Amino acid sequence: MPILRTCTQLNLHKYSKDDVCEYFRQGIEFHKNAGFDALDFPMKEIAVMLSEKSDVNYKRCIKQVKSDASNYDIRFEICHLPFTIWNRISHSSSMVKKFEKMMMTSVEAAALLDVDYAVLHPNSVTINKDDFCEEKEFEICMKHLSPIADYAKKLGVKLALENLASSYVGEDLYRYGQRAEEICKMADALGIGICWDFGHANIAGAKQSEELMIVGSRLKVIHVNDNLGYGDDHLPPYLGTIDWSDAMSGLKAIGFNGLFNYEIQTANLPGEVREVFAKYLIDAAAKLTQ
Repeated sequence: MPILRTCTQLNLHKYSKDDVCEYFRQGIEFHKNAGFDALDFPMKEIAVMLSEKSDVNYKRCIKQVKSDASNYDIRFEICHLPFTIWNRISHSSSMVKKFEKMMMTSVEAAALLDVDYAVLHPNSVTINKDDFCEEKEFEICMKHLSPIADYAKKLGVKLALENLASSYVGEDLYRYGQRAEEICKMADALGIGICWDFGHANIAGAKQSEELMIVGSRLKVIHVNDNLGYGDDHLPPYLGTIDWSDAMSGLKAIGFNGLFNYEIQTANLPGEVREVFAKYLIDAAAKLTQ
């Protein structure tokens, strides 16, 4: 398996988000100097700006971010569209309408950034297995995803649908979108690609290599993170319970040659160790893909 180009969300640097555009510029400089080859734009982190500030402001900021990245000879090749906890709000509430508007605006931002793929979640919730109906869950997800997919296609934005995990771990609970077959069914119906989140698959108890074989050439984006199998911890590789040898063998078997893209939690990381931490991620990617 060839060493894949490295990518990460723009969150390894330490800088205030009070000035969003400067936060991005500082992040671009830090990640480029750390040795990353590409960047994942954290659309969900500026969801408030996209939904509440004026259309002119957000477009100006996005264009500035794209220009800054070009100046550092790096590009935002992927992004993650906003997501929400759907089981906490009513599908008929004003909050849902606000969220749907935010999603459409984020697709517009992805088009302005000229990303290769924008990742999005299906609309599903964790429920009791006794109440689970695959056909019903598929219809609910498609009702949510179809307008977004149509708008993205209109704007020339390619999408990748992410596998999920139950919000709460238990043998009697299930969330539609955990299994590769379910994600593939939705992605095929929408005519879009797939993003495989290794951490989500670990929580779901999946055999990563077997699931990836089902996904096959649909795989366009990966979210590399580890956990202990109970919560979505977003740990660096080797700090959790994922069998990375098995996971990487799955990528190799399907000939994946996209970005080795990290989705790691860094909120509590002291500024003094962030450069060392970034180097660990670069070295870990080289080891995992050797």
